[in-house]
Amino acid sequence: MLDSHDTTRIFTELNEDINRLKIAVGIQMTFVGAPVIYYGDEIGMTGGKDPWCRKPFPWDKEFWNMDIYNYYKKLIKLRKNHNALKYGEYEVLKTKLGALVYKRYTDNDEIIVITNSRKIPVKLNMELKGKYMDYFTGKEINSIDKISGLSIKILVRQ
Repeated sequence: MLDSHDTTRIFTELNEDINRLKIAVGIQMTFVGAPVIYYGDEIGMTGGKDPWCRKPFPWDKEFWNMDIYNYYKKLIKLRKNHNALKYGEYEVLKTKLGALVYKRYTDNDEIIVITNSRKIPVKLNMELKGKYMDYFTGKEINSIDKISGLSIKILVRQ
């Protein structure tokens, strides 16, 4: 859970930085446990301390951040389609200067998540055992040389 009816909304807490939001949501959707989405987070709703975090949902799509909405949809689909994210084990592969690399896995499924919460790129120099596809770009990935600043990559074992 990134926020609730009793807290400032996550997008507001992150100063409406979409890259930081994508990192937070990416971790939320790939981490152990069941992700909980507070209504409106999926469209980029903002709101400060109670009661401003409880604004009514804007049903007119003109007010939705479609980039955020589509990102949530893509991550929900990933979670639904991969047992590694529902039932899998968790293992940290590497941490370095704001970067975090972890995997979720079962015997037949594996997802690797690479995040960087800092503004500058971080060199990781990691060779991967097996074939992986970048979930967002569809490109095949054999190694993780570096991770760009304020970004997340999700790799699916092929």
